[in-house]
Amino acid sequence: MSSQIQDIWSRFDELIKNAETPEARMIGETTKLQTMLLNLRLAPIEHLLEKIPGKG
Repeated sequence: MSSQIQDIWSRFDELIKNAETPEARMIGETTKLQTMLLNLRLAPIEHLLEKIPGKG
């Protein structure tokens, strides 16, 4: 995992930890989970695109 992604997860964790209400905490946790899912789904596409001849 890149340091940039690790930084994003840390920022999510900090926002969740400092949430003032249970509702805000739940929104932060839900957003983090959704972001993790998107990352898992998009990562393979990124690797496939790197293999296209003539890219770049």
